[in-house]
Amino acid sequence: MEFNRCIHLFGAGVGQTVLKLDDYAAGFSGDSHRPAVSFIRTEKNGSNVAMQNSFERITIDTGSGNPSAVALEFFGNNSGAVRDVELRTSDPDRRGYAGLHIGHWNASGVLTQRLKVHGFDYGVRVDHQRLYTAYEHLELTHQRVAGFRLDGNVVAVRGLRSVNAVSAVHVTGGSSSITLLDSELTGGDPGHAAVEVEAGFLTAADVTTSGYGYALRVAGEPVGPVDRINRYATHEVATGGATYADHRRLPVREPPAVIDPDDADGVVHVADHGATGNGETDDTNALQRAMDAGGAVVRFHPGQYRIDTQITVPARVEAIDFGFVNLIDTRVPSDVTDPIAVFRVVGETDRPLLMRNLFSMVEFYSSRYLIEHTCVRPMVVRDVHVQAAAVYFNSVPGGTVFLENCCNTVGDSARRLPGFVFRRQTVFARQFNPERASPQVINDGSDLWVLGFKTEVDTASIHTIHGGRTEFWGGILNLYQYGPAHEPQVFNHDASTLFACATTGSGAEHPATCVARDMQGGSKTEFDWCDFPTRLNEGTENCVALPMVLLPKQ
Repeated sequence: MEFNRCIHLFGAGVGQTVLKLDDYAAGFSGDSHRPAVSFIRTEKNGSNVAMQNSFERITIDTGSGNPSAVALEFFGNNSGAVRDVELRTSDPDRRGYAGLHIGHWNASGVLTQRLKVHGFDYGVRVDHQRLYTAYEHLELTHQRVAGFRLDGNVVAVRGLRSVNAVSAVHVTGGSSSITLLDSELTGGDPGHAAVEVEAGFLTAADVTTSGYGYALRVAGEPVGPVDRINRYATHEVATGGATYADHRRLPVREPPAVIDPDDADGVVHVADHGATGNGETDDTNALQRAMDAGGAVVRFHPGQYRIDTQITVPARVEAIDFGFVNLIDTRVPSDVTDPIAVFRVVGETDRPLLMRNLFSMVEFYSSRYLIEHTCVRPMVVRDVHVQAAAVYFNSVPGGTVFLENCCNTVGDSARRLPGFVFRRQTVFARQFNPERASPQVINDGSDLWVLGFKTEVDTASIHTIHGGRTEFWGGILNLYQYGPAHEPQVFNHDASTLFACATTGSGAEHPATCVARDMQGGSKTEFDWCDFPTRLNEGTENCVALPMVLLPKQ
């Protein structure tokens, strides 16, 4: 198993940093595909600790005469990102196996955004059954076999722009599950379907097509209009008499423009205010001095930062760049129902606060939060992985929060502490990986929109209460531990929840007991595992697909 985590490759920008494979390079003309750039070494190896890898602002050109070339073989677990990347082949016949390939055991938590792929047999190919990946704003042009090929994985795709004569999306394999949203698929040949589903599960909304003979074909049969997919789910489970077609989607917003910590004036370095980062000295006071120094950006230098008391983040600070450091806080509060946060965000301003690039391991224990949000100031939390604690709660209702590539694992001793709590907010989460808390997420009267997610073990995944509205699009419930003390994965109380996902596991059988519970006023509706179709996975039949759990507010 490879211990290949925290690998970060950043370029100057697409077209500025170019990695080019030689024309007719040795080893790239055979039948087996071979990557030009790879985050994992062999076809046999996998991992569950390859966390927080990233590849950004780079062009890869696989040259000419390299038909078996893969531009980028990416791998990560729980958190990872591919952003602002161009993958292209210079071959006159557009030869090459794939632009982006994700095909190794246990790949999960990878967020791909603003990827452009020109040529290759496949623009993106995902073909391992376990676990899930998420994609947003893809541009796939002139592929030879298919734009996006899925065989076995669980994926969420939003904002796919495809210009292809061949199918823009081709799904095969009984364990495949794809969510496709807000996409435009053009340039089609009349002999093809824009979306071809041979097997597996599809949930789609607001997809337009042109040129194709069919917008959607499932198991060889055309479905719906020729030029669009308004709403479609291969399987649907609904309560309250509503259907997927009746559901009014939450409006989706892009993250706001934020200050660029890499190109800003007046950057405050925590070392200049006495922070040691040696893992032993209490750096709290030094870090607080840095926060209060008046700069818009606070930057950490490499190290391990021991923090023994709370740090206040004032309104003047617009960005905290942790630089993928580790935080250490070993205090264990006696009552985890009274949450403690290490960073307390205070002060009202319209300028968003960006907190990014944190990878904190087990020295940051599970009985606390990373962030307490005490105002309605907009926040962007990006590339934050807290391995042994909770991440976020707001003590002042309101405001808008954007989460991108965020992961937490709450340890067994503190499962009563939810990983994320949103109170009467508007929240947009892209690649959202809360694990092992109970519940793992609480939506208390908020609008919560999620693209690509994973939850883990048998504790409740999401509680939506007090009129909240939740949409979880395209993800996985990783139920490798499932015991007699299980809880419903989805709990909806006088609220609305849309949940499109699948499950996976490693041998534990799902009991025929409640997976989703909807309570509206005095009425209660429950769904059992046996109400959902089987999703074949890893040679077993103990996994299911939850293509649509729709629990509408009455």
